[in-house]
Amino acid sequence: MKKQMWLIYIVAFMCVAGYTAALPVMPAFVKAKGGSISEIGLVLGLVALISVVTAPIVGYYGDRLGRRPVLIASMFGFGVWYGLFALAPSMPLVYLGAFIGGLFVAGAMSVATAYAADTAGGEKTGGVIAKMQAAQMVGALLPPLATGYLAEINIDLPFVALAAIAIVTGILMIFLLGESLPPEVVAEGRKSQMSPITATTQSFAKIFSYLKTPVGPLLLIALMIAFPTGFFQVALPLLTGKAGLSTGDTGLIFSMGTLSIVLVNVFLVEWLLKKIGYWANILIGMIAAVVFYIALPFCGSFWAFMIINLLLSITTSSMRPAQITLIARQVEATEQSVAQSAYNQWTAIGNIFGPPLGTALYSAFNGLITMVVAAVLFLIGAGYAFNPSRKAQQIAAGKITESASPR
Repeated sequence: MKKQMWLIYIVAFMCVAGYTAALPVMPAFVKAKGGSISEIGLVLGLVALISVVTAPIVGYYGDRLGRRPVLIASMFGFGVWYGLFALAPSMPLVYLGAFIGGLFVAGAMSVATAYAADTAGGEKTGGVIAKMQAAQMVGALLPPLATGYLAEINIDLPFVALAAIAIVTGILMIFLLGESLPPEVVAEGRKSQMSPITATTQSFAKIFSYLKTPVGPLLLIALMIAFPTGFFQVALPLLTGKAGLSTGDTGLIFSMGTLSIVLVNVFLVEWLLKKIGYWANILIGMIAAVVFYIALPFCGSFWAFMIINLLLSITTSSMRPAQITLIARQVEATEQSVAQSAYNQWTAIGNIFGPPLGTALYSAFNGLITMVVAAVLFLIGAGYAFNPSRKAQQIAAGKITESASPR
């Protein structure tokens, strides 16, 4: 099973790669396809918009049909997504590619996370989730670096490579990937199959019912993190371009920040989660984002952007593993895909509105206003997260019962 986890890590990589590959060159990419600056955020937001609808559906079938068939189908879907980006002569095909990407990305990540939780179990879950995050961060590391430099030769070449990786991975999964759910659970799930419409309705009902459980605060915090992060994703390449940096320089800045996240996730996150706790890692990351977001617009050189982005990346690295692990500890194995879909759905809602609003603010005002607004949003999120964090501390001290607060 450990060998099969490498295929799951590739899924995590691909779920991020298609999104991040375009970030450093999005202004040039959209222009090359005949679009305007306002469409940068629309392309990114469309992937998130579609994933809000489809993530719970994919998660539902991951819990009923089994993880394996859903993950295989997703990989071939990714191949179509990346292929359309590579072949698009104009914006309509770019939007179609983003639409298809949205069909799979959040749901595939949910099912892959559930597979990892099935495989790890118990106290090892946090460490496996951290490695999943590291795989995602590699997806954020290598594609921007490649795109930044390869775009100066051919802007479509990185997406050709991603399409090939997705298709080859799907083929390998057919022969090498086993099912992580027990056979009896899959058999029972397949007997109780619903129509897609009924499955969709019940999946959404389940996801919103989580707001009344200890998972609820984690879902809202996921939204509060993803929304202002969308501002950063569109503003950073615009800020570096304004400062005279090339797409290659911007890709390197993105990639080095991501590399730091990978290293922290692989070597430090498991220790950090055990040492200072899940909620403390979330709060520290949110407060750090406030500080470094405000600093970014004042950068005027390659090294200034590089240093601030590295500090931002390092201090926020453990937020996502902390949230995912807390959610995984709250639900049964037969609900893992749906619960992780809920997390990805609320994250996707933030991704829908964050990039377009960030682009609009930048166009109407400037980078400073955009990043200050993002910092204020993070500060509000940190204030909200403080209450469940305080309750978790009270539980640890035995002052209140565990049923009163998320673990």
